Amino acid sequence: ADISTIGVGWYHIEVRSGPCNGAFWVRVYGRSPLTTVIGIAAAVTLAVGIALVVLVMIRTRRGQASAWWGAAAGLLVGIALCILAQQFSIVAFTPVALAVFLGGGAAAGAGSTVAASTAGGGAAAARIPPAPSPPPSASPPPSSPSMSPSPPPPPSSPSMSPSSPSAPNPPVSPTHAFPPPSGAEPSTVEPSGAEPEVDADPPRRAFAQIECDDTLLAETGFDLTVGLSPTQVSGVVGPELVRPPSSVGDYELTVQVVADGFELAAGETWRRTMLVSAAAPYPHVVFHLVAPAASETDLPQAINVLYSVDSQTMGLGVRSVRVVASVDELEVDGPSPSSSAAGSLGVPTADDAPDLTVRILRGSDPGRLLWSFESPHATFDEGGTTSIGDDPDAFARTVISTIAAHEGLATLALGLNGIGLTLGAKVPDEMWAALTTVSQAITPRRPTVLLLSEEAYVPWELATMPVPLDSSTIGFLGAQVTIGRWVLATDRPPLPPPRLVHVEGMVVISGRYEQPGWSRLEHAEAEAAALVELYHAVGVDAVTDKVVGCLMGNPAGDVLHFSLHGKYDPGTAKQGLVLVDGVVIDPLVVKGGSLAEGPLVFLNACQVGTGQETLGDYAGLAEAFLFAGASAVVAPLWSIDDGVASALAERFYARAFAGDPIAEIVRAERAAFGTGDEPNSSTLVAFQFFGHPAMRLER
Repeated sequence: ADISTIGVGWYHIEVRSGPCNGAFWVRVYGRSPLTTVIGIAAAVTLAVGIALVVLVMIRTRRGQASAWWGAAAGLLVGIALCILAQQFSIVAFTPVALAVFLGGGAAAGAGSTVAASTAGGGAAAARIPPAPSPPPSASPPPSSPSMSPSPPPPPSSPSMSPSSPSAPNPPVSPTHAFPPPSGAEPSTVEPSGAEPEVDADPPRRAFAQIECDDTLLAETGFDLTVGLSPTQVSGVVGPELVRPPSSVGDYELTVQVVADGFELAAGETWRRTMLVSAAAPYPHVVFHLVAPAASETDLPQAINVLYSVDSQTMGLGVRSVRVVASVDELEVDGPSPSSSAAGSLGVPTADDAPDLTVRILRGSDPGRLLWSFESPHATFDEGGTTSIGDDPDAFARTVISTIAAHEGLATLALGLNGIGLTLGAKVPDEMWAALTTVSQAITPRRPTVLLLSEEAYVPWELATMPVPLDSSTIGFLGAQVTIGRWVLATDRPPLPPPRLVHVEGMVVISGRYEQPGWSRLEHAEAEAAALVELYHAVGVDAVTDKVVGCLMGNPAGDVLHFSLHGKYDPGTAKQGLVLVDGVVIDPLVVKGGSLAEGPLVFLNACQVGTGQETLGDYAGLAEAFLFAGASAVVAPLWSIDDGVASALAERFYARAFAGDPIAEIVRAERAAFGTGDEPNSSTLVAFQFFGHPAMRLER
């Protein structure tokens, strides 16, 4: 980054420090090559060289110049093209490459003048032939006192870091314009033999590519091709990758394969990076895998691929395959494997990625979870696994009943600690190690964590860390780090989560309960009135027709705040938000709505009475609101105290409209558990945040 204003592209680096010497290639980028000092100088030189060649051709036709003049002008063109090719990371600026470009330029210039001198007829327009291709990758390494004769391969990481000596250089697609392995000269990659346009941009749209045989022989090797495709790939279902206007120029795409039970060939890693450019718009890499043993149930096996750009997870692709025990079964038509894939893919904006992104996928066995990690501060090639049993909903019920049994008692803190220790034991060691690594890299700042999960029941935010990052507060993960979670689904919500909600209008839904079996929420009524007054919000009575209108965007609001009762009764239509007329707004009703404004949704839905009358399945409602178009959701996991929840909402909006990140506000509330006037209230710990950890409100 420090030198990118001067020049970008491939550079050879030597480190000399006594016995510790090293040499490697790095690719510097971060701005357009035509905006660097070297790039501008080369472009000007190229223009001057071309103008001189044209002038020599004209003078040659008049008998005033010779081929030698054309060769001299061609040398200027050749050196300019060589520098531009280096700036665009096509070749390295080495003696061999320079010789080829100079020779090609001189030959082209001389040839042009000869052609001009022998051309008959009127004045034809002078044409400059393209420079010859740089040397192939098989060329011997350059010999130069400033360069190592056998440089190790350049890094595929976006950062200016040397390649790890122990990491093998995996095979890549022929369209992947990376330098060759150790000892070989970086080579040119050009589509169809044409000279690449220096101002070209990769395609704005693409599809996920995940290709292998539909039926695999158990415990036998096979090739898995992963990358991008210009068209939809059979067996991979999902929306297009659409690049927003903020993404311009080349970018690096990272793919990580997560395939439970499959083995990877020796020397390879599950994580690979490829360059997407105008010259190579649809690159791919090949993984060499070994299929697992055949399953007695003959169920399809899932091969998951996580796509990331700039350390931000862009989408999940899934291809299902059938694994059979014998060769004979390869010829027998079996059940067609499901071809589910990928949430929406998108290229991130210029915003920074979370310090750590944790991806949790379901494994091949019930309750088995596959964890993988992404960070701009470190590379994590390997993930972890854990098992939570085949009934996570039962654990959610246990959490709710435990909190209800100890609410307001001195035993509450111990009960919450027991929940945290139980969850912490289910977090793989690789997760804690990754978090420690990231925390050390950014100290003293608190890490931001984005949790992307297919499994939506387990509140990992309450997992107790083995060694807390901040000993001054409770050890829950959600109190130690600024964390937001997001639902991984096959369609919506899209990735990455939004980072900003511009608030022009706010809608507050509340009402007075007079139905039998539901107590009046006086604090919630006062809370709604205060929000309407303080923030000029639109108040909506919590009756069916008006709430249905809100779910369809009428009235439109960039913040939707619900102050209501809730009910938890999974598997029925009687779970969700309870309106004052007795109707329950369940997750399927919410999912059928349309929140085109992309609002922040705050579900401050408390309950009073028995343990069954708690807020509905938090994952169900949160996912439904995100599916309908919400940018973020704040929702409690269990029963919340009316008065404590109302005070929390007032503090929340005061900080949110002051510009504080939503996830940090929720974290601070969790960290305050056990203090203040309500030390035995679980309300401060109850709220989860579904959204990007950097999400903010802007008025």
